Amino acid sequence: MKRMNKKFKRDNKKIDKNNNNKLLSKLSFDDFKNLNLGKDNLTYFLKKFVIEDEKSRIFIGKLKNDTKIRSNKVEELFMIKQKTEYIENYKESIKNYCEELSLEFFDKIEKKTSYKLVVGLGNPSVTETAITLHHTYGIPYIPGQALKGSARSYFLELYYNIKTKKFIDEENYNLDKLEITYRNMYKYIFGDDIHGEDNEKGSVIFFDDFPLNEVIIEKDVTTPHYGKYYKNVGSPVDEFYPNPISFYTIKNTYFNFMIAINKNKMNLDYNKYDYLKNFVLNLIESMLEEHGLGSKTSVGYGRFV
Repeated sequence: MKRMNKKFKRDNKKIDKNNNNKLLSKLSFDDFKNLNLGKDNLTYFLKKFVIEDEKSRIFIGKLKNDTKIRSNKVEELFMIKQKTEYIENYKESIKNYCEELSLEFFDKIEKKTSYKLVVGLGNPSVTETAITLHHTYGIPYIPGQALKGSARSYFLELYYNIKTKKFIDEENYNLDKLEITYRNMYKYIFGDDIHGEDNEKGSVIFFDDFPLNEVIIEKDVTTPHYGKYYKNVGSPVDEFYPNPISFYTIKNTYFNFMIAINKNKMNLDYNKYDYLKNFVLNLIESMLEEHGLGSKTSVGYGRFV
């Protein structure tokens, strides 16, 4: 696809909005605005179309009614009304998958972003910074590996001593006797990847998680002040120029978190399995509220209520 610049070529023919063969580089700017390509699929806005000239790269996004193209004319806060049937069909397919494989399915965890959420900030994108969008539905979502990775990080932060390479119940024998040791709990949930070469996959499956309602996208900015110093040039002094970098976040949006447990693989009795099941669900809820997931969690992003 040819890159578009400020000077769109005029096409005297009437624009057919359903004609996918039309070269977008030949559209006038007014015609392009009227295509509504991002109405259902945000990927068109964030990854496909960027107005570019020698001096700037401007995200088109949802434009206000103005004939001039300026970065300050881009609405920085807009909402996507997704088609809920996509998500319902996806969820139904996950349930069928779990039934066929005799997995116990859990989908009762629903949380709202407490501040802002950004997943995939460093992914390749024409807008320099990125946000993770589903490759088919085009809406922001949380990949299952992001949920699992954050849960694993939170588990190790609570129960593992990285210096001694031991779990806390292996160091402190005064702890109350656990139904399942933390080492075995880790093995059941995430697999055995800490010691030895005989790795084993875990018995908990973390699925992709989608918004429950409208998705609110807000433009945010981070401003490195010492660019040259970060490149090992000079010292971090005030003579350097700040470099504002914009990125897009999700705000005030509810997500539904889904997992499944392969109880047959673990071969636990009822009491131990019930203990593990409640432990996993509480771990995920606590992680979402206290630890967060995605980028910039150290400054408050990625937490839920």
